Amino acid sequence: MIAVLSIATVALAVLLIPSAWGKATRAERQVEGMRAVGFPPSKLWLLALAETAGILGVLLGLWWHPLGALAALGLVAYFVGALVFLMRAHITKASVLASAGLFLLLSSAVLLLHLGSGATWASSTESRPASSAPDTSRGPDVRCGLSCRTAASSLP
Repeated sequence: MIAVLSIATVALAVLLIPSAWGKATRAERQVEGMRAVGFPPSKLWLLALAETAGILGVLLGLWWHPLGALAALGLVAYFVGALVFLMRAHITKASVLASAGLFLLLSSAVLLLHLGSGATWASSTESRPASSAPDTSRGPDVRCGLSCRTAASSLP
């Protein structure tokens, strides 16, 4: 699962770089697009900052899952907002909706992969007793579905 997370994260970051760069440099195409949806071009730097933070967050999140999950969540919210702005402006051009939808889908996938990997990662870092004997103080043994006390008392 870590390999899939890494591939999806790098793909998302690589695909977002041109978008963030275009907003940061106020490329004419980006400015026109923002005017079309009613977003003030003077605030374009905020979108560039949000995308750049998302890119860095998901990449650094490969080493620290909580950061990656939060960054991916931020990107999901960002692209939901982008789709809302597009729909509100009655922009139905398939290529525009598809690119925003693709980014939303990829950001969502990275978020879900981070959450899944983070749970696995967290459970592997918990401290475990040094002995291999089951801990009978916690009730049912999840591995066999029986109470440890019941299983131990049925032994000869």
